[in-house]
Amino acid sequence: MEKQEYDTDLRVRGITWRTARGQLRHTEGDAVGIGYGLRSETQLADLLKCDFAFDALSRQWLPVTDEDGATSQKGIYLAGDGAGIRGADAAESAGELAALRCLADLGRPVAQKRSSAS
Repeated sequence: MEKQEYDTDLRVRGITWRTARGQLRHTEGDAVGIGYGLRSETQLADLLKCDFAFDALSRQWLPVTDEDGATSQKGIYLAGDGAGIRGADAAESAGELAALRCLADLGRPVAQKRSSAS
C-alpha cells in the first residue's frame, strides 16, 4: 500500500491511497493511527546464549523453544513477549506450560495432562 494524500484543513477527513495492484482507494475518517509493530524482547535469551531462528511472519530473530518454552540452554524457559508476541492469553498459557516444564525437569510431580514433558 502506498499513501497518496491526506484530506485535511487542520483536521483529518479521510485518506486516499494506491494498492499494490495500482487501484486508487479512498476511505473517509476523522483520525489517522500509525502502528509501529510490537517486537519480542529477546535480549535476555540472547545474553543467555539461547539458539535463535528467523521468524518470517514477525520478520525477527526469535529464541528457539519447544512447545513448553524450553530453550537450547538447560534450565532456561521462555514465555510471553520473551518468546514472541502472541497476546496476553497466549502469554499466560505459555507461562503456565514453562513453569510446569521447569517443575517436571526438576523432578517435581506435575499433572500428566497439564504438561507435555511429563
